[in-house]
Amino acid sequence: MNLLIDIGNTRTKWVLVNDGDSLPEVSVYFNRDDVILQLLEQAKCAQKIFISNVAGEAALQKMLDALVATRASVHCVKTSVELDGVHNSYEAPQRLGVDRWLALIAANQIAQTHCLVVSMGTAITMDALIKDNNARASFIGGTIMPGMRMMQDALSHHTADLSFTHGGFTQGDLQKFPKNTQDAIFSGCINSVIGAIQLQWQRLKNVAQTPPALLLSGGDADLLVKNLSGDLLSYVNIVDNLVLRGLMRLERLERDSA
Repeated sequence: MNLLIDIGNTRTKWVLVNDGDSLPEVSVYFNRDDVILQLLEQAKCAQKIFISNVAGEAALQKMLDALVATRASVHCVKTSVELDGVHNSYEAPQRLGVDRWLALIAANQIAQTHCLVVSMGTAITMDALIKDNNARASFIGGTIMPGMRMMQDALSHHTADLSFTHGGFTQGDLQKFPKNTQDAIFSGCINSVIGAIQLQWQRLKNVAQTPPALLLSGGDADLLVKNLSGDLLSYVNIVDNLVLRGLMRLERLERDSA
């Protein structure tokens, strides 16, 4: 069995995989000291370990130091120019976050057409994937913006009258014309996300000359779908754990080539 690890900005996810195309049950823990202790129990069963990390070098080194206790070979995945039929058109390809790259690799397997890959986490990324007539794909670029909680926290921390410090954080509801501060903040933040998605989706549609698929992933995906306009809903596909799915595809490619 092989272990796939996704070290994100806020949480670490991992899963043990064997033969098969479906993603097994995923373990999820917030990035605290005990996350490595929890992970090592499963790492002992692994022959190979594949890691995606966007939490910084210190977090990665801490993980690698702990994994020395296992007998598994460890592969820290890096972004490349080409992988599994997907071309990376970033100006400096290696600067594309490995989480975004792996999400695109997974999306290429899931979507049968051009697609906008939206990952909603600590940050929100919107990456465009174009497919040609030979079923080859190109990542043509994408955007990064603050996630929902980060936007709301920014208002709390940088404005005196909108602070949530006293009394804690209370999430509002989406309203067309909000009549209280919590609803106003929440509605403004989600409107900005919805507007950005609609704009990027329309831009990709113009380039592709056909409506693209809209792949949503991440903790806030369900929240977003509840508030998307009807004309986009028919193109939406919610897919959890895109980074782990990209790692699973990479693991399968390596296993098949052995």
